[in-house]
Amino acid sequence: MTSLELYLSCAGGVAVSILIPVLRKTVVESFPLVTTGRNGGAITISIPGVFLKLWPVFRPYAALSALSLLVALLLVAFLQDKLSTWQSAFLAGYVWDATLQKFTGKPT
Repeated sequence: MTSLELYLSCAGGVAVSILIPVLRKTVVESFPLVTTGRNGGAITISIPGVFLKLWPVFRPYAALSALSLLVALLLVAFLQDKLSTWQSAFLAGYVWDATLQKFTGKPT
């Protein structure tokens, strides 16, 4: 695999690690356990609306994302010989970012 392919796979792992808590929080807020009424209308999803709703949740993760993507470069640079498949690069990125989030605490 080329360095670019490894980096993109590693960055994909970082992205998934960041998106999971963002999407989890959004889903919990959008689908509460107790509902107060019945919605008889059709569900419509607006792409700009989804981004507008996700942005406030994602915003605290933006700096963490930038740091993690820079570290993904370092991971690929130092572990290139060990990262022989896209799966190993993806997991390296995911594990790195999840570990970073644990040590720094979740953004608020």
